Amino acid sequence: MLLLLLACNGPSDPHSEDALTISSVAEMTAFCAKQTTTEGDLTIAAIDAVNLSALFCLESVGGTLSIIDNPLLETIDKLENLQLVSGEIYIADNPALQQISGLNAVSSSTAVTIARNDVLTALSGFTEITDVEDLVGIIDNASLETTTGLNSLTHAGRLSLYNNPALTDISGLSKLSTVAEDITITGNSSLAALKELAELLTVGKDLIISENASLSGLEGLEGLQTIGGDLSIHQNEALADLLGLQGLQTIAGDLSFYNNDALSTLDLSVSSIAGNLSITDNDALLDLSAWDGLTTVDGDLLLSGNDSLSALTGLGMLTEVGGDLVVREHETLTDISALEAITTITGSLQITDNTALSGAISILALVSVGEDLSICDNDAMTELPSFPALSSISGALTICEHDQLIDTTGFTNLQETGGPLSITDNTTLQTITGFEALQTISEDLIIQGNNSLASIAAFENLSQVDVVTIQENASLTTIDQFSTLQNIEKLKIQSNDALATMDAFAALNTLSDALLIRYNDALVDLDGLANISAIEGDCKITDNTVLTDATAQALVDLIGEENISGEIRIENNYPKGSKDTGLIGDTGDTGSGDDTGSPEDTN
Repeated sequence: MLLLLLACNGPSDPHSEDALTISSVAEMTAFCAKQTTTEGDLTIAAIDAVNLSALFCLESVGGTLSIIDNPLLETIDKLENLQLVSGEIYIADNPALQQISGLNAVSSSTAVTIARNDVLTALSGFTEITDVEDLVGIIDNASLETTTGLNSLTHAGRLSLYNNPALTDISGLSKLSTVAEDITITGNSSLAALKELAELLTVGKDLIISENASLSGLEGLEGLQTIGGDLSIHQNEALADLLGLQGLQTIAGDLSFYNNDALSTLDLSVSSIAGNLSITDNDALLDLSAWDGLTTVDGDLLLSGNDSLSALTGLGMLTEVGGDLVVREHETLTDISALEAITTITGSLQITDNTALSGAISILALVSVGEDLSICDNDAMTELPSFPALSSISGALTICEHDQLIDTTGFTNLQETGGPLSITDNTTLQTITGFEALQTISEDLIIQGNNSLASIAAFENLSQVDVVTIQENASLTTIDQFSTLQNIEKLKIQSNDALATMDAFAALNTLSDALLIRYNDALVDLDGLANISAIEGDCKITDNTVLTDATAQALVDLIGEENISGEIRIENNYPKGSKDTGLIGDTGDTGSGDDTGSPEDTN
């Protein structure tokens, strides 16, 4: 973005002290009649000539030389006496300019920008420039075919080859060895190779290679050893591999490879990545085998939308991810067992939207997840990945939206979560097991929308949770194993059409918020709640088709109305609409009130 702003706005203020603007042949002639140098910037704009021959006398510019907005100018070929430009050389927006050949005596400049010269085909006028402190920018030149003319350049502060659709030859950069900051090679649709960059050793900050439709390889970059910032290779339609980067030893920032439609392999071997690693939407990518030496990623690891990737082979040495690990949106991925050596994920772990992933693998070494763990919407998954060493998740655990998942075994050593545990909308899930070691859920337990779920038998050691919500599980008949749960905020049992009893909660003693038992069509008794001694909020037992109001009232009487701090509502249980139902203690209207609608009401 900085490069584009510079190219659009020009280099410096033409109205600054000592600045001079020349806009006609007469002004060029008058200049040469009295001087050969300028102390400050020189701008040549809107000139009424096809060349600058009238300015033949010019020997030095004390600031920036700008040749801009000259609709008639065809050549810059008569400035052979110009030897010194103390500032930038900025040549832009000259729609008729065909040739630059008159600057060959200039040996240095702080920056060189050639931008938006629509018919310019070659750069041949910079042959003595070896070192450019700031930007070398070749930007938006529609007809430019070659960078010849820069072939003495060995060092630049920044390099931008941006949006030159006819550019095929960058041999003018064949001596370039170091770039102090960024290199951007973007939007050059005819550029097929980078072989001319064979001398390049170091990039001080970012290297970006993107949107070059004809680029088929990176050969020529074999000498590149160090990138001080990010490496980003994206949207290069013909790029098949990364051959050419084998000499790369250090990448100090992020790596990203995305939307390279022909990229089938990532031929880059590194042992650690200081930033993020992002490999996304490379439709032809088959494997990651070249990454078999990678042990740590200090930032996020994102694998997403690589539709031909079937396995994560190559990541078998990876032990630590310092940010998030995300594996999502793959159509053919069936095997993630290469992640089995990972011990620590500092951020979140997300395994989502992988159409063919079955889940029959074990991530053996993972001990902790620093944020959330999500396993969702993997259409072919019949069983969850196994995490036999995982003892803690600092955030939420979410298992959701699977069409073939049968059970939840896989978390046999998990003892605590720092956020909610949600098991929702798994249409074929039949039983919830595998959480026998779980003791603490720092927020809510939510089991909802699992239409085939018949039993819950997994929480025998759970002693701490804020809210337990079990709702909209149409086939649920049995809830077992909440035998150590004594004190919670809220219990919501709603819209479980087949649930007959509440025996699992026999140890429950106090609720600091509410008890909600509603829309459970087969519920016949509340015996499992008989040990509740206090509810510090509402007690609502409504709309249970088989349960009688008398049974609900008996529970309230057992607890004692004086031990229920909020509203007590018993209504629309069996027999439906009976005149002896209503708010306990209410001497007025005994109608259904405002809480007989959807179970979405959680108050």
